[in-house]
Amino acid sequence: MKSYERDIREHIFMIGESFVIENGHLVGIKPKYNFEYREDWLNYANATLENRQVFSATDYDETVMLYQNAVEKASDLISSCAHDDLEKVICTMEYMRLMVTYEFVCEVGEENRDELPNHAHTFSGSGLNAAIMGRGICQSQAAFCRDVLNNLGIDARKLGLTTIDHADVLVEEQGVLDPTNYVGTIDSLAGGHLFKKARLENYSDFSWIDQTVFNNATNRMQQALIRYLEVDTISEQLGLSTLNITEKQFVIWCFLAKHIALYDKPENSYTIGLRNHEIEITNLLELFYKANYIPINRSKHTNGRFRHETYDIFETTLEGNTMMIVPRISIKEGEDMHGQITPIAYYPNFKSYKIYKDEVLKAKAYYRAKEKYLTPFKDVKKPNLSLGKKIT
Repeated sequence: MKSYERDIREHIFMIGESFVIENGHLVGIKPKYNFEYREDWLNYANATLENRQVFSATDYDETVMLYQNAVEKASDLISSCAHDDLEKVICTMEYMRLMVTYEFVCEVGEENRDELPNHAHTFSGSGLNAAIMGRGICQSQAAFCRDVLNNLGIDARKLGLTTIDHADVLVEEQGVLDPTNYVGTIDSLAGGHLFKKARLENYSDFSWIDQTVFNNATNRMQQALIRYLEVDTISEQLGLSTLNITEKQFVIWCFLAKHIALYDKPENSYTIGLRNHEIEITNLLELFYKANYIPINRSKHTNGRFRHETYDIFETTLEGNTMMIVPRISIKEGEDMHGQITPIAYYPNFKSYKIYKDEVLKAKAYYRAKEKYLTPFKDVKKPNLSLGKKIT
């Protein structure tokens, strides 16, 4: 039995043991697990088709096929970009960075805490969450990465690190990969400082990779995702090539805010559904910027709302000035369960900022005129909040 088949079997067993399922939805928690799960979490589990496919899974064969299809899609894209096994490893990590984000979920009553604890549930730690929902904790990300590499013909297994409560991937019993903490640089492939903290020096951290080889492989992966997710098509339909650099950016912000997958509780992984994938908005913004030749450099990060969560900071150009933007602060779900924009950008020293209110109002008017041309979004997925208590 393959590793992912065992993982999925365990996942479905835990689902069946924990929840009452009707018509593909979680409708209740079984008495013996009331101590572990709260009713309000059911809204998160039922919110989107992707969530339900993971959290309401009951059919083993159907779930295995769903997962295999996700692994195959990723493998095909990676194979189209990679010339050899090393480039397959690099492209796999870049795919994971852009297509999967960490899973953080808040419980009712904790929304206004200064630091939110994470109540995400992944059961057996299978790759389902990362592959289907586009979000998952380290166990899920490592499992999905392992399965993609194995499908590409590269021996890989999940490496549990009990000393730091984390999961990595061991490749060919020689090199360590950390898909959760990889940020697009060679020195983060193995998790950066966590590599030493977990005492993994007996393995390779891939620091020997040539920078040019790395850059070429990651760029090809990014361009493949731009085409696959139809970022280039959406950009053309929005007429972005007719706008200047500043105008382009705020129209992209409007697009992201309009299509955020909506949930009834705070969670960090704001995503947008494209090609049956849920893409985190920061990563999708990066692909839109690169597709439209907008200057962008992922330079720093700042603390997020959840414990151990960080938001990426990008350096870009607005009105001819070098400015810093934080997508997760500027583009988010509002209190009325609609995407909203806070048009703020920081000067490089972070001691002052500028608000682009008029520019965003102009971008919104432009976007409204162009929105009808967005053929992939005629049927926007809406959240399913008909079950469980609605959170206000």
